[in-house]
Amino acid sequence: MTGQPLAVEARRWSGNSRPALAVYLAGLTADLVGDFAWLVGLSWAAAQAGGVEAVSVVLTVGEAPRALLILLAGGVVDRVGAVRVAQSAQVGRIVVMAAISGLALTGTANVAVLAAAACLFGVLDAGRMPASASLPVLLFGRERIPALQTVIGSTSRLASVAGSALGGLVVAATGLAGAALLNLTLFAASFVSIVWLGRRLPFTPRPHPPGAGSHWAEATAGFAYAWRHRVLGLLVLTIAVLNLVATAPLNVGFALRAQQEGWGAGGLGWLTAVYSAGAGLSGLAVSVARRHLNARLALGLCALNATALLAFGAKPGLPYGLLLALALGATVGPASSLLTGLAMRETDPEVLGRVTSLMTFASFGLTPLSFPVFGLLTSAIGLVSAFALCGGAQLAVVIAVWATPVRHLGAARPLSEPA
Repeated sequence: MTGQPLAVEARRWSGNSRPALAVYLAGLTADLVGDFAWLVGLSWAAAQAGGVEAVSVVLTVGEAPRALLILLAGGVVDRVGAVRVAQSAQVGRIVVMAAISGLALTGTANVAVLAAAACLFGVLDAGRMPASASLPVLLFGRERIPALQTVIGSTSRLASVAGSALGGLVVAATGLAGAALLNLTLFAASFVSIVWLGRRLPFTPRPHPPGAGSHWAEATAGFAYAWRHRVLGLLVLTIAVLNLVATAPLNVGFALRAQQEGWGAGGLGWLTAVYSAGAGLSGLAVSVARRHLNARLALGLCALNATALLAFGAKPGLPYGLLLALALGATVGPASSLLTGLAMRETDPEVLGRVTSLMTFASFGLTPLSFPVFGLLTSAIGLVSAFALCGGAQLAVVIAVWATPVRHLGAARPLSEPA
């Protein structure tokens, strides 16, 4: 599938793109901080309304539709346009926040209401995520995406820390109603940024994009495109494996390691903070590289991350754990972002939404499945061996992909160069 680029590609911002970049990143930050603040507020409200069981039910009900629908949403993005889908989803999220705030003020936000809001939020997220992820390609061009994606990844990780902290403070001070109003404000700011960018980036919808037909037919056409592509399928596979074998040790393994070593909640907090700082700052550093934003750098970072996983837990002591947590964050963050950016650069614009939804599913939809698997591995072979197995699996994938044409993907234009 090698059709002509969309008309929007020809009308891409051709002058100074710094104002557009600033507006995009500001809107993205507001959006992501609101997302994490909402997660904190929703979890707290569910716990207050029904305890631990309610939290599990509400969060699952919110995650399920997003994971199930995100693959279909990519076809809608390609058919209707990323700007229009992103705007519509954001309006829906604003309405949900307004409704939740009102219900919380009246005291009627019970578990059923929270579950319904979480479900609707998940449906809207399924459309928003591939649409928002497609916007940078349309705004800044395919050659800049690998560099920009590392900035986006860093922004996401730093926003997760800021959003969680801000959400906790607001919930503690004002309850769910105040948290929902905060999110409404943040989502509205993000909506304004999308409108501002969209007016300067007109999009001509394609009434019959390649693979047109049912939503499932459009989605499968995107899968087929990625599978037949010389390197895209391997990139998506590498992204999926990186998230599957690296995320569970971080989300589950850190807590188990802190418990085993007696580091307590404080030690776990330090591990998480050091990891997040490494991921965020290293991504910003990698983004300014001029001649090295290529697949070899990404695969090298994956190999270093695998080595850190192999070594994690091999030696007792919190300082050693913090050092490896820093190494894990400093490698997995930019590696995942750079691989995603390279994959987006290789994608034909006509199927960008569908391929982006496939990568999003590989990054977020499959990740929760790794948590119970890692727990079972730990029970069967021990925590140190579970870390080593994940590191060995990741290293094997890196070696296998290194022998393919993926490693020859060359350098991309850094953000600091003019368009």
